[in-house]
Amino acid sequence: MNKREKIIEEARSWKGTSWKHQGRLKFVGCDCVGLAVQVGIAIGVLPADMEVNGYARYPDPPELIRRLNLYMDRVKASERLGGDVLLLKPYRLPQHLAILTFDGTMIHAIDKTRGVAEHRLDEIWTKSIVGVWRYRGVDEDL
Repeated sequence: MNKREKIIEEARSWKGTSWKHQGRLKFVGCDCVGLAVQVGIAIGVLPADMEVNGYARYPDPPELIRRLNLYMDRVKASERLGGDVLLLKPYRLPQHLAILTFDGTMIHAIDKTRGVAEHRLDEIWTKSIVGVWRYRGVDEDL
């Protein structure tokens, strides 16, 4: 199993975890940032001591992008692959993260469902993509 498959497998293992602002614990609670961070740590593409906290309920887009750029590489939306992290604009500003799968779905912690869920990347969600980031080192074993 390559790292992209491991990312998706790990993200799926979080499904059913309750939504909790700044949460980081599987089956206890996490938010969209926590899911992306903890998945990256679990498969070894983010530092084990990495912590992103202190952000508002709706993260500041420039700060979120700055932090994504510290640990990941931005790729063209047209080049997105399973295991990549999507920055989405579900409301007024780009403030939401999701992990893309190979099956045309995305996995994210969303307040609406009160937890980590996987669902189709439909036209509405696709139109809300404002950026795509790739965990560094994810393709080393390909």
